[in-house]
Parts: sequence; C-alpha cells; structure tokens
Amino acid sequence: MKSTLKHAFGLLVLLTFASLIGCKSDEPAPKPPMASGPIVPITTADLNAAKLQNAAVPQAVQTAFKHDYPEAAISNIELQMTSAGQSFYTISFIQKGVGGVGRYFRHRRAIARELTLDRRQHDGRLEADLPAGRN
Repeated sequence: MKSTLKHAFGLLVLLTFASLIGCKSDEPAPKPPMASGPIVPITTADLNAAKLQNAAVPQAVQTAFKHDYPEAAISNIELQMTSAGQSFYTISFIQKGVGGVGRYFRHRRAIARELTLDRRQHDGRLEADLPAGRN
C-alpha cells in the first residue's frame, strides 16, 4: 500500500511539473494565408441592399427608395406607425452630402419624399399630420 501511494505521489509530482513547464516552441505561429486575387470594393448599393434586407423592408419599398434616391447612402431604417395605426418605413440617408429621409407605406406610395433630417418630425408626428401652420 505504501509503495502504491509513493508511486501515485511521484506520478502526481511529475504531472504537476510537466503541466507547469508545458510544451513550448521557439517557432512563431504561422500567419494566415493572404487572400489571393483582387479585393472587390463594396459599393454603396451593396451596403444599402444589405441594410434593407436586414431590416426586412418589403420589396415594393426597396424598389421605390432606390428609384427616388439612386445615389443615397442609407444610415438608418425604422418601422413606425401613424396616429391612425398604419405602419410605414422611415429611411434616413445621405445623398450628395445632404441628409434626407424617405417615408414609405408597406405597399404604397412614398410619404413627403423631400423632407430633410432636421425637418423630419415634430413631436413624433409626421409633418403631413400637423396643422397647416406648423410644417
């Protein structure tokens, strides 16, 4: 029994020593291979398409936005509701250095297409919902 304990203790000491030392190599880790071929730049249209897809924007809205603002770079997409309970998409963008917002019902026309970011909402309501003197 003493002999077994001696062997077990010796084995434990050896394993502890081996784990502290570890296996080390003087060679640096291999570098990942570089991509071969030319790198294809991502276009604004590609980024916009990805953002529209990720936000689950209906195809009718995507098509209308691309038609209305062909050179726009989308910065934000929100699904909102009118005071009457109709849902619509608000798409914030920059086109030719100027910020803007496009608003679209799911399957219908655009809402007040020419609004800029600084005029897009008053008290959470669309400008079309405001009295004539406030917009």
